[in-house]
Amino acid sequence: MRATILLTLSLLAMGSIGCLDEPSGLTQSQVDSVLDVQASVVDERQTLLRQTDDLNARRDELEADRRRWDERERSDPIIAQAIGGSVALLACCLPLILIGVLLWPKPREPAEGAICDALIDDLSNDSPQLLVDPKRTRRLE
Repeated sequence: MRATILLTLSLLAMGSIGCLDEPSGLTQSQVDSVLDVQASVVDERQTLLRQTDDLNARRDELEADRRRWDERERSDPIIAQAIGGSVALLACCLPLILIGVLLWPKPREPAEGAICDALIDDLSNDSPQLLVDPKRTRRLE
């Protein structure tokens, strides 16, 4: 019983001590300004959380973009090497093609042109040798 009384007295003592409302020494305007500061801190915290969410979303977009580039880099080198090899092969073959074009046999002039050139040269000489002298030839009768 004695323990119950002590327990009851201790509960009453703690209850009365905790319920005392001591003045804080702040005026009503100071209390309002503290509450306004607390409200602005809460607003700023919410703004900061929204910005953090935006940054996280952008980071996720960048990560997805990086993965796409990484995938593209895995497939593009094969195509790039094929194109580079083709260009190198073409660059190496160009001198051979040029030499082939220069050494390719050219079509010969027709025989008529050569005959005409020989006749013109012969006629332009003082004593033509290709023309037959009518005095020296015998007539077939």
